[in-house]
Amino acid sequence: MLFVEGSRVKLKHTGHEGVITAFLEADMAEVLLDGDDSEIPVFLSDLIRIDHEHASANPVKAKSVPAKQPKGEQAPVYPEIASQYAILKSMGIQIAFDPIESSEGITSSYDIYVLNDTRYGVVYHFALSIKTELMIEVDNKLDQLSAQKIGSLAFDSLSSNPQIELEIRQLTTEGQGVPLSKNFKIKPKQFFKKSLTAPILNRKVFLYQVFESFDAPEKPKEEDLRSYTERNTVAPSDSDFYYSTVDPYNVTAFANFSNELDLHIEKIRANHQKINKDSILKIQLETFDEFMNEAIRVGATQLFVIHGIGKGKLKGEIAKRLEQTVEVKSFKNEFHPRYGWGATEILL
Repeated sequence: MLFVEGSRVKLKHTGHEGVITAFLEADMAEVLLDGDDSEIPVFLSDLIRIDHEHASANPVKAKSVPAKQPKGEQAPVYPEIASQYAILKSMGIQIAFDPIESSEGITSSYDIYVLNDTRYGVVYHFALSIKTELMIEVDNKLDQLSAQKIGSLAFDSLSSNPQIELEIRQLTTEGQGVPLSKNFKIKPKQFFKKSLTAPILNRKVFLYQVFESFDAPEKPKEEDLRSYTERNTVAPSDSDFYYSTVDPYNVTAFANFSNELDLHIEKIRANHQKINKDSILKIQLETFDEFMNEAIRVGATQLFVIHGIGKGKLKGEIAKRLEQTVEVKSFKNEFHPRYGWGATEILL
């Protein structure tokens, strides 16, 4: 059966009618459904040309008209696609953070895009929260091989570990597919390692590949009784003792790890007399970060960081970092018989 752009067609399996607006690869066409203002990819073999079905002598070619936007709402921003761009391997559904520089050449914020470099459209729900406050929430449709700008994120907000929630449903000839969802936090240390050239945008951004395909995740394999018992058996609990799961490959590292860190500069640098005052705090905080990363890696549960009393600047900076570390259950700076008021106790 011959089809051209503008042909009126009916979907064999659902009975929906619409108009062909474009032809895709793999013998598929994009169909604009009547009364729905939505386009879906359909195999040509699943279509019946309406003028053919009714044997109309004078079929009328239909014309695709863009849907009217509701008053007061702006259409999503679709960035231009470079003409030489070609997708060799799809990365699926992604979230991109495009740096925006100030007049001084310093990154002040990031434009946020949702990208779809697959051959199928999706509907999606996007939410960004900072410290339980919802900052951005978008529900929309994202066509194949397209991108939408959905908001922006201030550079300073990265330190608050923004929480991202993304749910998608693939658009198919039989309606919407199975919902896929993912939640994750943006951590600055990992964020700046994700500099890539983004599909569609075709420029360097910080890119998160959220859904590689539309396949639902596999169900976890059933666990035998012995494995279940070993995994759930723990020593008797004690209100003053803290337990954590220790990676068996890190047993030696855990045994050799000291849960106490003294940040006085003479304790961490042999040549401390030659270090200028402006560099001391930076060195102390770098040492603290390394200590925390190692503690988390080996499975430590209780730490003591000695910072002294002084003017409280070092103690304050440590408190800020602990508030932003998700692995930290609690911390306190109270009088201790060994450290006095000059140490912070941390529970992981």
